[in-house]
Amino acid sequence: MLASSKGAGLFIYGINNAPEYTMKVDKGKWFNAPSTDPKSCCSFKNTITEFDIQGLELDMPIIAWAKDMIWDGEKWLKYKRYQDENSDTNVFRRNSYRVLLTRGRDGFIIFVPHKPKKLDLVYEMLLKSGIKELM
Repeated sequence: MLASSKGAGLFIYGINNAPEYTMKVDKGKWFNAPSTDPKSCCSFKNTITEFDIQGLELDMPIIAWAKDMIWDGEKWLKYKRYQDENSDTNVFRRNSYRVLLTRGRDGFIIFVPHKPKKLDLVYEMLLKSGIKELM
């Protein structure tokens, strides 16, 4: 499971992407341990962020979308926290999601939560862009 480092609110879905959780993940085991190992990425017990996967590839990552990257139907809304607060662009947020979305060697799966409703337009935009819905 991959998630943005600034993607708040994912913990209600069991996705712990807060720094206090991701810093404790043994990255070597997450990437390399056999699927039976509880520290393996295959166990879905740990989430890592864009900082942990730059330059690395995964077979088929699951990316959790969060409310730090919201589509309003025409453009990405400006993220108003941390580094992007003084910027006219979402350069840091866009780069974070670029990293997340380009790690899959064989593809990727995007999880878009039902709540908050603000993410409904993101979900619709992803479908219109050619992402297929899994049922």
